[in-house]
Amino acid sequence: MQSRTGTRTKYPGVQMLEPGLYRVRGKVSDSRSGLTKEVDKRVEAASAQEAAAIRATLLGAKVRETSSGRMKVGDFAKSWIESKAAVVSRYTLEGYAYALEKHVLPVLGTFYYDAVGHLDVQAMIGRWLCMKKDDGSRRYAMRSVKDWFWVFRNMTHDAMAHLDLDRDPTLRISFGEDHVAQGKQHGELKLTIEESDRLLDAMRVRRPKSYALLQTSKLTGQRFCHVSALKWSDVDWAEMLIRFRRKQVRGVVGPISKKKPVPTEIPVLPELARVLLAHGRRNGELRYPVGLDDWIFPSRKGTLKQPSSLVTAIRSSAEAAKIDKRITPHMMRYLFNDVLRLAGVDQVTRKSLTGHVTDEMTEHYSSVLLSEKRVAMARVAVKLAEGKVGSLVGMEPKTTRAA
Repeated sequence: MQSRTGTRTKYPGVQMLEPGLYRVRGKVSDSRSGLTKEVDKRVEAASAQEAAAIRATLLGAKVRETSSGRMKVGDFAKSWIESKAAVVSRYTLEGYAYALEKHVLPVLGTFYYDAVGHLDVQAMIGRWLCMKKDDGSRRYAMRSVKDWFWVFRNMTHDAMAHLDLDRDPTLRISFGEDHVAQGKQHGELKLTIEESDRLLDAMRVRRPKSYALLQTSKLTGQRFCHVSALKWSDVDWAEMLIRFRRKQVRGVVGPISKKKPVPTEIPVLPELARVLLAHGRRNGELRYPVGLDDWIFPSRKGTLKQPSSLVTAIRSSAEAAKIDKRITPHMMRYLFNDVLRLAGVDQVTRKSLTGHVTDEMTEHYSSVLLSEKRVAMARVAVKLAEGKVGSLVGMEPKTTRAA
């Protein structure tokens, strides 16, 4: 009896296409996801019986039973997000949800958690590294890929305790060469003092409101979320201090978190005082008399500024200053840390001014410039010369035997 695909045999799911060539079909339950998958393949076999044996091998002679206690990654992610709602900030929770919904679950969401292996996670990382942004402009930054992975790793560690998993699939994951980190090591992602001065000089003329905010970041070394949440009442003109009391993320004001601490107060340099006073006068002239409860750096609508509001201002100012670098507001925090180090400020005071909790984080924010390396090598040369001279002192000349 002929069918459109070949001659049927007495073996279910086996059809002969021609002598020695068979089509084998069947359905099998994937042990990792529990979903039914179809096998449809052409195989070479001497007989229909041999083809049936090959089919049995393909389908799996023993498919692991799906137990009622197993949970899929997608289901656990939903309960995990709900459990975090009361212990993390709204901004952090949104970051968790974005990483899982947009990047993790499309790849591993249908897998049972106990079936996720190291190679599955590594393949997911590889997919992220090759993936381009929605507008197709460029690939995602390494930092973004690592952030998504860290969310998945944290969730996996909780799953190991909650689901009693016997292994951690997030161990020994490779991200390849981190070109961003290499650039950072060589100072390519840092601003020098001279570059920051050129940038801010251009911004003062072109975008004065953004200039005041970025100059405050440079001269206090604090994050955008803290600087942008300052009110005029936070500036103590009598003591010349700025007191940081809150943060804002996407317009949501909240207390300063322990994860991203900030100094309680920072002395105001005379240069910063002049900038803030001029900025306050300008705000008063353009809008209304500035009050103590007003934001220092409001948007045009009087709301809180967002980091994106500085993107255009920084880009146009960098072009005017002829600086060929991708500059972000956070680079002012790196610069502040380097200036403290170059000024000879001790480690304890540096940590107090930047808000860093550990010495490792302070070192992470430091970048040694080529000029510093040259000075260091010059000192090495002097020390080597001193040692060479010292080794010759007291040495007696060799005597020659009389002829």
